[in-house]
Amino acid sequence: MLKLYVALGTRAVRVRWLLEELEIPHELERVTFKPTSGRFFIQDTPTGKIPTLVDDDVVMAESGAMIEYILEKYGRGRLAPAADSPLRARYLQWSLYAEGTAFPPLGVLVWLTIYRTDAEQHPELIADGRERIRLTRSSLKMHW
Repeated sequence: MLKLYVALGTRAVRVRWLLEELEIPHELERVTFKPTSGRFFIQDTPTGKIPTLVDDDVVMAESGAMIEYILEKYGRGRLAPAADSPLRARYLQWSLYAEGTAFPPLGVLVWLTIYRTDAEQHPELIADGRERIRLTRSSLKMHW
């Protein structure tokens, strides 16, 4: 049975949602998120990251990779267009959007405003992150 390590406010929600949507039996292991103040890979999971997915001998981190893995192994053609489908390109673009486009400016804002105590010393980075988010949102209207 699949085991998913989760914590509130993390990308584990993406993986859990997929498992529920596909009605794939799984076990949830709830852990408390430990804010990282400089040291990474400190979570109480087999990879030190949240989320972590365990499937027999497969142990993996990175929610996007987990989603692809689950769809390929357990999806039986559900939710992901076939490789030769004209819809595949749009599917891939949308599924990678979160990490490649949306998260970079959000990550800067979260890092500076939640995990660090010196956000007020970096107003230019916060302003830049907010502007990049605004531009990203408006570009979505043109392409979707």
